[in-house]
Amino acid sequence: MRTTQSTSDGMKSVFGLGSGVSQWKGKTMMVGMEGLEPASTTFLRYLPESRIGATVLCNAEGAQGLPELLDELLVPPTLAEITTTAISKLTAPPIKRAG
Repeated sequence: MRTTQSTSDGMKSVFGLGSGVSQWKGKTMMVGMEGLEPASTTFLRYLPESRIGATVLCNAEGAQGLPELLDELLVPPTLAEITTTAISKLTAPPIKRAG
């Protein structure tokens, strides 16, 4: 599935077994597929090396901007973003006042 297949005459293709196999931003392997049915559009992208994947399902045929949205979803958060998010979710117990 993740290995590109050759055509019967030996030419390399960008397709694995049922999926497209290419490079994401020219750096890492990306496995994906796109689907189009009447009144719906689907995109699937998976980066096996970083174990990050995203799927976008849209109930509009020919929706625009979905590949760009997937690019944004696939960018892993930085340590600073993870830390900031974790800290923002912390809550301190109420202060007990002597009285």
